[in-house]
Amino acid sequence: MAAPGLSDAEVNLISDYYKVSQQQINYNGFLLDLDQYVIPLYESLKEHLNKPSEQHPETTNVVRRFKSLLMDQRTAPEDLFVRYDSLKCGTVLKTRLASILESLGFRLTPVEEQCLNEDFQDSRLPEMFNYRKFCQQLNEMQLTVQDLSQIRTKPINANVQDREVATLVNSIRERIQERRKRVREPFSDFQPGAGIPSSDFRRALNSFGLVIKENDILKILKYYRFNRQGDVDWDSFCNDVETSKTVQFQSKIFAFFLC
Repeated sequence: MAAPGLSDAEVNLISDYYKVSQQQINYNGFLLDLDQYVIPLYESLKEHLNKPSEQHPETTNVVRRFKSLLMDQRTAPEDLFVRYDSLKCGTVLKTRLASILESLGFRLTPVEEQCLNEDFQDSRLPEMFNYRKFCQQLNEMQLTVQDLSQIRTKPINANVQDREVATLVNSIRERIQERRKRVREPFSDFQPGAGIPSSDFRRALNSFGLVIKENDILKILKYYRFNRQGDVDWDSFCNDVETSKTVQFQSKIFAFFLC
């Protein structure tokens, strides 16, 4: 008697257990025990093995943020990786992950990089990052309104916007000081570090009685955009007005006028 995956000793043990005579084995009893005990155990084990492992919370957060960036850039995630995958096997070296994502302006913390590499480690080659699995999760993810409200944004073309907004902020600071007011007064009911609707920001800014062109207000709203829903980072705005250090200038001329 032979059985795949079983040693001769195990086969003999089963034969002895179900033996009813020197020449006969209780085959029906063996099949009944398989149905009652072995098959349910096997199905349970298979389900457990096929169940995807739970990801690190850091990984989930990174995937959400990166998905949002890809939507803004209208970029397919696979396009970032294929150039580093000459064999087209769906993997790249783990050591390349951070630089690949940074090529799109997305920076990982050391902890985030470690979590991604652990959660998307290739099952055959542990030194490889399975970008195909990573991209599949990105493509399947649907961002909710809550997701969009929690994802912070950064201004595009920062150097150009910095100079324009710095001039506006400095002008606002001087005019508020002329009225002997403080920039945070109309924002006192809002939570520091949290965004506010653009309508509330406009209302607070208008309370100073300043005449600001609509185009300039739109520049400020765009620069201090807090999330994908268009909320405004009023706290950073107030801090920049108070300190008049909105940006790091490359031009000494701009630095001179803001002193």
